[in-house]
Amino acid sequence: MRVKCITNRIDGLNPAIRDRLMQSIILECGRIDDLRVGSVSTVYAVECRRDGGTWVFLNTVDKSEYPYPYPMEMFEVVDDSIPAGWSISFGSSAFGCKIRHLGFSEWTSDPHFYERLLDGDPDAVSKYREWKYLANKTDSFSE
Repeated sequence: MRVKCITNRIDGLNPAIRDRLMQSIILECGRIDDLRVGSVSTVYAVECRRDGGTWVFLNTVDKSEYPYPYPMEMFEVVDDSIPAGWSISFGSSAFGCKIRHLGFSEWTSDPHFYERLLDGDPDAVSKYREWKYLANKTDSFSE
C-alpha cells in the first residue's frame, strides 16, 4: 500500500477535519515539515482512532527506527494493494465493532506494538526492520 502526499498543511483542510486534527497535533505553523507534497510513501500500518480519523504510519524521517503517524486526509492512495502477511484487528466503539489496525501481523496482534517500538524494545524493532526490509524488496510494497 502506498500513498502520495497532497498537502502538508492542516490549516487548509476542511474546518471540521482541521479541528479534529488540531486536538491530536500541535503545530506552530499549521504545517507538518517532514511531509513533502508529491512524495509517495509506503504505508506500514493503518490505524482507526477513537475520534473517527484514520491515520497511516509512514517512514518519512531518514534513519528513523520507526514510522510516524499521519492523518489520511493529507494523502491520496496510489496503490491500494494489501501486502502479503498483513492482517486486521478490531475493537469496540460506542457504535459497536470497528477496525482498529491494519498492518503486519505483529502490529495488529499487539495493541502496544507501536509503544514498544518507540521505546526501542528489541523484539518490536527487529520485527519492524524485517517488514521494512521486505517492503523495500517487494515491487508492490517498495518505495
